[in-house]
Amino acid sequence: ALTAYVLRRAIVAAERLSRHGNYKVAVNVSIPVLGQPDFASSLLAMVREGGVKPSQIVLEITESILMAADDAQVESTLAQLRGDGFGLSIDDFGTGFSSLEYVRRIPAHEMKIDQTFVRRFIDSTADRVVVESVLRMAHELDRSVVAEGVETAEALALLRDLGCDEAQGFYIGRPVDFETFRNQLNIEWRAAA
Repeated sequence: ALTAYVLRRAIVAAERLSRHGNYKVAVNVSIPVLGQPDFASSLLAMVREGGVKPSQIVLEITESILMAADDAQVESTLAQLRGDGFGLSIDDFGTGFSSLEYVRRIPAHEMKIDQTFVRRFIDSTADRVVVESVLRMAHELDRSVVAEGVETAEALALLRDLGCDEAQGFYIGRPVDFETFRNQLNIEWRAAA
């Protein structure tokens, strides 16, 4: 019930934001939810009802949770979601065992490098090698890369030079509630009933 509530709120946000630009809304989902046989079809119905495209919703799956689930139903659901056009992101990449088998099998469109590597990669040769390796591997697999935990202009500049596709972190912006975000974008709309 909580997941359905969060997804409905994300769909409302995506619909409102789509009127003002090409925005996507990301939602973390758990393996038990992905293991439900009707999850993909239910989500597709919610998105259609909400008036948004599946591509406007990105489902984030934490790498360590993903690796704990050796479940054919989860893989089937992920394939169906990707086939329907939803974005799939492997979150916190590098904190689990980083099984290359899962990276190959899971139909994600993006990988998010965990902030533990990004925060130290300027001063740590080992962390820089990890970041560069993930970037190369992801791009060779035709996946985009998001660097988490970007906290300085220097880190952002170096990530750009390395070819990182996107970044998130306190340097770019602190977490805010939806109304604050809306105000920062100077977007006006009526509150949902």
